[in-house]
Amino acid sequence: MALSFDRLDRKEKTLSLGVYPAVSLKQARITRDAARAMVAQGEDPSEAKQEQKRLQRETNGQTFAKLAKHSLQNNERKANQPRPFPRQNTT
Repeated sequence: MALSFDRLDRKEKTLSLGVYPAVSLKQARITRDAARAMVAQGEDPSEAKQEQKRLQRETNGQTFAKLAKHSLQNNERKANQPRPFPRQNTT
C-alpha cells in the first residue's frame, strides 16, 4: 500500500504505508489521512518518517559510532586468537 503526493517542487513522491497482511486497511487509512494532513501543511511525510526512524535507532543505541566500535572490538578479538594452523610461507 502506498500514497503518492506532489512536493512543493512539483515532483511526485510515494510513501509506503506497509504490506497488507501486516498493516490493516484501517491502520493504512489512518496513516494515509495523517500523511495527507502533513502534505496540506506543506510538510513532507517521508522526511518525517525518516526522522522518526533515525530517532528510534539513536534511542536503541544503533549509532554509527557504536556499531563501528563493536566491529573493531570483534576484529581485535579475532586477531588475538591463535590460528588453528600456522601460516606457511609460500615463497
